[in-house]
Amino acid sequence: MNIESVTRRNSAHESTVTEKYLESPSDEQFADLFHAFTPQLVSFFRARGCNVSVAEDLAQDVMLAVHLKANQVRDRALFRSWLFRVARNAMCRHYGKQGRDLETVDLHAVMDRLPSNASRS
Repeated sequence: MNIESVTRRNSAHESTVTEKYLESPSDEQFADLFHAFTPQLVSFFRARGCNVSVAEDLAQDVMLAVHLKANQVRDRALFRSWLFRVARNAMCRHYGKQGRDLETVDLHAVMDRLPSNASRS
């Protein structure tokens, strides 16, 4: 079995699972969708520098957003690209939050660790 046939089979499975979920969203259909796309989302986040636990958390957040907003998909043929756009936005929000979480430093503790001017001579 070559890579091309595996890719075609996976793509057909994704299309089937996606179509079933979009036609009649149910817990069972969502579980199938979740199992089809979550490993890809984790890989997507890992390839962009996230550790495993963050990648898994972000993938779950994305799938929750997909479940809540799947009815907003206009063109079902573009579901996969929409899903990864949601993933990219989730990752941007994650890194944005990380950038705002700054570690504070106690200046008095820093001053105590610095050598005094008298000891420099």
